[in-house]
Amino acid sequence: FWHIMERNDFNDTTISMSDINTILLLDGNELLEQTCMLLHKKLNSFCTCIVELNETNHVAAILAYVQEGELMDDLEYNIKNTPCEQATKTDKEFCFYPEQAYDHFPNDPFLVELKLESYLGYPLKNQQGKTLGILISTFKTPVDDPNPIIHYHKHVSYTNPTPHTNKERR
Repeated sequence: FWHIMERNDFNDTTISMSDINTILLLDGNELLEQTCMLLHKKLNSFCTCIVELNETNHVAAILAYVQEGELMDDLEYNIKNTPCEQATKTDKEFCFYPEQAYDHFPNDPFLVELKLESYLGYPLKNQQGKTLGILISTFKTPVDDPNPIIHYHKHVSYTNPTPHTNKERR
């Protein structure tokens, strides 16, 4: 119930210029982690993360991951049959599943086990248009109005939290 109440309020929340300016001053781990934390808090997502893609072997390496208000450890996972794979293939600006994301991807254990309703993957591209990573937010409830979520991901992506921010490996 708490997630539903909080989620209905995010339309009134704005990312201030101060928030953006603070992020713009960061680099490396701090940039990635604070970008995820900002989106996670503003949108009340279940989790928000930035992944780096290795399309050759269909692997995503999580570079920054915030779940339920906490920074989580990095990990790698196979993107085959996941919404991340769709986000890498799309010619659209983003990949969005507003409800029952777990039903769209029954072979994705993360979505299925946690019964994640909504997924937004915002591809992070280099100047040549190659997708280097994905900025992802997931939600436990359906998303009725995706516009604020898409808007925030788009604007935060302008801070360029791409995987090539010289992230220090832990």
